[in-house]
Formats: sequence, C-alpha cells, structure tokens
Amino acid sequence: MKRKVLTVGCGGIGERHIRVLSGIDDVELSICDINENLLERLQKKYRISRLYSSWDKIDLERFDMVVICTPAHLHIPMISNALEANCHVLCEKPLALSSDGIERVIELSRQRDRTVGVAYIYRSMPALNLLREKIVSGEIGDVKSIAFVIGSDYSFYRPDYKDIYYSDLNKGGGALHDAVSHMMNYIEWCVGPTESIYCVARHLVLPDVDVEDSVGCVMTFSESDAIGTLSLNQFQRTYGMIFEFAGTEGVIRFEGPSHSIGICKEPNREFTWSEKMNLSRDDHHKLQFENFFRSIDNHEPFVCTLEEAEMTMRTILAAHESVKQHRPIPVLDNVRTP
Repeated sequence: MKRKVLTVGCGGIGERHIRVLSGIDDVELSICDINENLLERLQKKYRISRLYSSWDKIDLERFDMVVICTPAHLHIPMISNALEANCHVLCEKPLALSSDGIERVIELSRQRDRTVGVAYIYRSMPALNLLREKIVSGEIGDVKSIAFVIGSDYSFYRPDYKDIYYSDLNKGGGALHDAVSHMMNYIEWCVGPTESIYCVARHLVLPDVDVEDSVGCVMTFSESDAIGTLSLNQFQRTYGMIFEFAGTEGVIRFEGPSHSIGICKEPNREFTWSEKMNLSRDDHHKLQFENFFRSIDNHEPFVCTLEEAEMTMRTILAAHESVKQHRPIPVLDNVRTP
C-alpha cells in the first residue's frame, strides 16, 4: 500500500522534497501552495496526485503524512492541524520562532502516537553521521574545542532570496534561523545542550535585505566543558565548510563540499583522510525520508525530535538576544524531558 503524503509549501526546499518524494515508488504525493501557477508547473514536472491551493480546505485525514515546508511562523499551527488528523509530520527547520504551542504539539504527538520530526538535514548525511560516531565513541578523547566555519554565496543558490521568507525575520529569515540553526543543531547532537551563547550578527553584503548575512558565535555547553566557536557568511564567492572537533586524544575535521573526514592523533602530523562521501543534495533528502519512514514503521523516534529541535530554537533565540544585548545569554529551559 502506498504512503499518502501531502507536502505543503512548494518553494525552494518544498520543491526539493517534492522532487525526491515523487521518485519514491510507494509514495502517492499531493501538494499544497497558495500559488496556483506554481502548483500547475510542478504537476507538469513531477508525479503528483492532487493539487490544493488552500490548507484550510484540505481533508487531512485522507493522508498518512504531512511534510511542512512553509515559513517558520506557520509551523506549529500546521503541525497541530496534521496531528489532530492523525498524520505523521516531517517539518522543515527551524521548528518555530517562539515556544508558543510547542508543548501542546509534543503532548499531542504522544497522545496520537504519531511520529513528528524536524528536517535538520545534517543528521541524514552519511559523512556527518560518521563524524558524530567517531566523536561519541571517544576516538579523539574528551572534546574540548569545537570550531565550525561555513561560507557561501546565498544569492547564487537562492537568487530570489529578497522576495521570500529569508528577507523577513518574523518568518524565519536571516542567517541565524535559516542557516546557523543547522550548525547549532549538529553541535548539540554531538556534545549536548548549549548552556550559553555570545553572538555577533550583522548585515554586511547581501543587497535589498536588512537581515543578518554574517554571524559569529561562542558557545558553552551544559554537558561538556568544551568551548565552541561558529562563523558563517552568506556572500563569499566559493562554497566551503569546515567542522573541527579537538579532543584530548586527537582532532577530527569534516570538510565540504567534498564531505571528507580527516583525523590526526599525533603532534604536528597531517590529517589522515577518509574516502569522500559527497552525495547529491537530493540523495541526502532521500536518505532523510528513508529515515523518517523507518521511524514510522518501527515506532521509533526520528533522528531529530521535536524536543531536540526546540532545544536548537532556544539556542537561536538566545543568540538573537545576545546580538541585542552585546553579552553572553544563558539558554534557559533548553532541555525538555521526553
């Protein structure tokens, strides 16, 4: 029997989900967006069953699963609607822009026994899974220093950035909500909750918007004495990413876009590099759906739960507050008991 899946929000990331889902044989896919011209264009490109232009008029009970790709301020109400109709839910990041309604959807997901996950894609990338396994297993000893650096030309990857949610902080726009949250979520997956954060975030380059395109952070953690640093810009001409964890027994580094992992355990030696594991972006999203379907079928938590995504949201909100107050901010109530 095919899984009946509804994707709501058909913009950039929404179309990627649609493209991947339409290529999975046991999925019957429907889509929803307020832009009817976009719906018709997508139906011509992909294997799509039904089109909807109004979320409020959909009988959600006909679906097994809803994929939410709308702006972040709409996520919690839509998750709630889907759960009330007994649907499983995969929601794009960030989970939300405030804690309002999160406790209710967590409780509702338990009452309805539905799987709800948040699409932090790093957790479905094979290279980053391997990196975490090596860190958690103690291969480099106790982690004491974390340094993440990412840069890319956002206007190249999303030329319409000024016309979409990205331009509006109240819809989840800006580098912190849209990009840095990926990095923070991954760091927290590896070493545990953030305890405090100091953040500088500025708009430096991207034209026609005033949200931040450049971010620098220093983080401490409640379950580790490591110091974390994070730097991101969205204007540099070449795409690059380096994630480095230094421990008491060695240092491990992930580099993108090659998705290579290097380890060094001796002083003043070169890294020993693994084979590249650079899949396409669509392949990573296909793995994410496979993980989500497996969670549904096995009644297991998804690789990023509501509680974990809420923790990252609280870190991002603390980062925004740090920008305003020019000081470190504690990340309060950042752990919710499952």
